[in-house]
Amino acid sequence: MSGVQIPPPLPKQHISKMNKNYLKENDYFYSIWALFEKEHDDELQSIKKIIESQTSGPSFKLHLTLSCCLYGNLDKLLIGTEKVSKKCKSFLIKIQGYGFKEKIFESIFLKIEKSKNLIFQKRQIDTYFEINNKNYFPHVSLYYGNIKRNEKIRIIKKLPIINKEVKIKKIALVLNDEINLSWKVIETFDLYN
Repeated sequence: MSGVQIPPPLPKQHISKMNKNYLKENDYFYSIWALFEKEHDDELQSIKKIIESQTSGPSFKLHLTLSCCLYGNLDKLLIGTEKVSKKCKSFLIKIQGYGFKEKIFESIFLKIEKSKNLIFQKRQIDTYFEINNKNYFPHVSLYYGNIKRNEKIRIIKKLPIINKEVKIKKIALVLNDEINLSWKVIETFDLYN
């Protein structure tokens, strides 16, 4: 964990809800990501590389964010993430093609079905960490950045068709520094099978 700058612990009211003013003032928060097995990660990385060859944006590990924005003591967050990983079973997500928005962190992405099982897994995590976020938009970002709408459409048309189910077997606690566009996986945990 050397080289990882840890944000200061915050009062409990910041742990239970996302505070947008704080995010503007502070570079750091934590999130919990679902990570892909090597086979699927390699396939999705090849798609991401096609996009990267035509754009410039920050580097990040492919993931599906399950819960955000966590604040507080790192050791407690690690213990909590490990406990949650033992409660959550591995689960399937369904990729349903591509999408884009006019948001930097949702610029070009894989659309993920908002299935009952995915929401159940997310709720287990959110409940444990006292996160109350009703506006969940499941997606796997392929590009972070700000390019024009017609450029996004042109890029997506060149990508291979992808509609498949992918099994999620592990989660990670991640340190997010969205001011400096940096994401650091702190620790990865296998899900209960």
